Amino acid sequence: MLRYLHTMLVIFALLMVGATAAYAQITLAQNGQSAYVIVRPTDAIPSEQRAAAELQRFIGEVTGAMLPIVVDRQPLPERAIVLGKVTGLPFAVNMDDLGQEGVVMRTQGERIYIVGGRPRGTLYGVYQFLEDYLGCRWYAPAVSNIPTRLSITLPEINRTVQPAFAYREPYYVHAQNGDWAARNRANSANAALLAEHGGKIVYPPNYFGHGAHSLLPPAQYFDAHPEYYALYHGARVQHDMCYTNPEIVPIAIAAARKTLKEHPEANIISVSQMDGEFICECPNCQAMMGREGSYSGPVLHFVNQVASAIAEEFPHVLVDTLAYQHTMQPPKTLKPEPNVVVRVCSLHACYSHPKTECPVNEPFLKALTSWCNITRHVYVWDYVTNFQHYHMPYPDLRIEAENIRLYQQLGVQGCFMQGSYASRGQGGEFAELRAYLLAKLLWDPSLDPDTLINDFLQGYYGAAAGPIRQYIDLLHDQVARTNYHQIFGKENYTFVTPEWLDQAQALFAQARARVSNADPALQQRVEVAEASMLYARLFAAMGSDEQLMAAAARLTDIAARADIHYRSEVDPLFIEFPKQYRPAKYRGLPDGRFVLGAQDLGQAKSRAVYANGWWSEIITNDPARPGTPVLHVPNINNEWSLGWGTPRPVFTPGQKYAFYITIKVMKTSDTGNAFSAGVYNGSANQHVIDRTWSASDVPNDTWQRIKVGEFTATADLYHFWSAPTNNAAHVPALYVEKYEIEPVKE
Repeated sequence: MLRYLHTMLVIFALLMVGATAAYAQITLAQNGQSAYVIVRPTDAIPSEQRAAAELQRFIGEVTGAMLPIVVDRQPLPERAIVLGKVTGLPFAVNMDDLGQEGVVMRTQGERIYIVGGRPRGTLYGVYQFLEDYLGCRWYAPAVSNIPTRLSITLPEINRTVQPAFAYREPYYVHAQNGDWAARNRANSANAALLAEHGGKIVYPPNYFGHGAHSLLPPAQYFDAHPEYYALYHGARVQHDMCYTNPEIVPIAIAAARKTLKEHPEANIISVSQMDGEFICECPNCQAMMGREGSYSGPVLHFVNQVASAIAEEFPHVLVDTLAYQHTMQPPKTLKPEPNVVVRVCSLHACYSHPKTECPVNEPFLKALTSWCNITRHVYVWDYVTNFQHYHMPYPDLRIEAENIRLYQQLGVQGCFMQGSYASRGQGGEFAELRAYLLAKLLWDPSLDPDTLINDFLQGYYGAAAGPIRQYIDLLHDQVARTNYHQIFGKENYTFVTPEWLDQAQALFAQARARVSNADPALQQRVEVAEASMLYARLFAAMGSDEQLMAAAARLTDIAARADIHYRSEVDPLFIEFPKQYRPAKYRGLPDGRFVLGAQDLGQAKSRAVYANGWWSEIITNDPARPGTPVLHVPNINNEWSLGWGTPRPVFTPGQKYAFYITIKVMKTSDTGNAFSAGVYNGSANQHVIDRTWSASDVPNDTWQRIKVGEFTATADLYHFWSAPTNNAAHVPALYVEKYEIEPVKE
């Protein structure tokens, strides 16, 4: 009897659950018709007006039913989608708790409520609703999936949604489209987000990272006050500030105040070091660095003074600064002011292993954890592309979700994911997939990355999704097998092997075949994905001459038709890479020598040549070498302006080699250094040759073949480089014709 009663009670309970579930369901549309209206507040702000319009538009596209938009009135219609905090809301909502972007989504009776904080919450709630309950997707500005469903029945909804991070920016060129960013809930500082999109994180012009020169422009102050700037190698240089000089503080404060008054829309301003590791050697900076254990001490000391001075007048403005290069580790005693945000940059981290699993990541992880322990305002500046080779395979898709979850667990408040952002043309290897995946994970890190990737591939590549997914897995499995620890900015790509390239090529052949009769735009998306594999084959010079020349021809064709321009962060002549390709480059000459001319060096590393006149450019009008390509290298920094790296072992182990450079130095005096050159073992991460020539060592305006040095080769990967030495006043430029590496005869 007891067993019988228990069984009947269970059945009754199940029937009640079923009845409750059935009662809770809402029929939003049936057979292309809907009895619903959209209600928005009478005082709706632009983003809430857009929320109503977007909801009306996409419900119409999905079902064919065009819902009327009305303002709130009493009583509310029985069948309504209610947007925002309207008059007569039948349940309490704490708008302060929702903040700027949180949203309550609830069904009650026959009504659907989407009530969000201002300015973005209600709009973001509409996009969440359209994604989760109608299946809408916005993969790229020109590629979306809005399914057709003439009838829609909704389950009971009772959710409060808050973003995981206050600031979310996947920094890709296409992700700066305002509609795409808003629909994927990225409040990106660099996106074209207007008031109708709910606004965004707003920096004043010229104050997004590396803001020191905006506060104290060298053109305005350096000549009269060189002491405002860093003492570096015995001379004052413009590249960064002397952060302990008290005279720069009131100037910086005045500049920040003036800028924020001129840009009242700004809610954050960067007061931060310049790029490059220019540590001021003056006694005060050195003393503070010694006390604090890091150069972040002098920099944060300066930043705190500016932040404290503007806090009362601009209480809504945060002051961000960088934990980057020489300032990555926090100081021992100084702490950021309450309105200071520290952006911790993962510049030298590993991008093929999660931040918690690789010894290369230990300095970054230590710095990030330490900063999070001393301040609640921490952003991460992460790197999700190869800035020297936008289209080289960059197998980090498996680690991004784990990294983002780590950032959330540590209490990070914002993430700037710096991808292939250079303008015009395709953004780089799987740029659209990366931006989409990152936007979703930054909003909700609990989402399954494989589900997101597969959904994107199906929507973006159509019938080719299967082979492209296999290629992505093949690439990531290859990196896992080689246990490669670094894929950002290196010339060494040990995971690129002939076997892997052949398998990848076969998969892309399958992908192309599956869309051979499809829309040309879809075919082109598949070809752009294939460009990464072709680029890798050419860069590694792997395959027969026939394979390599075919790859060069195909890559040239894809680049021309798809309007691919940027090869790197600053090189907009992508198409010149396959055009200049010569397959013998990595195999050397029959006598064992390797000779790299200006064009070879230009394609190996022509960073910033064509943009802003940085680093190097190929010319053919040198008076002593008429018609011969040579590289002009203006003396503006000490970066490796030229370089040739071996992506696979090419030297005979045990053989001694000599490295020569044919170079011309243009100088105005014999003061200081002229140039540096060397050989770097990329496998061992150490120099085998590293030399600097003083200006007095070399004649002026004269071509010379200079021996850099000798090294005994191992089965490793090497990088040959040359660079100016921050001595532009005395050595304004270098010219380089070629590198030669030749066996030494014993």
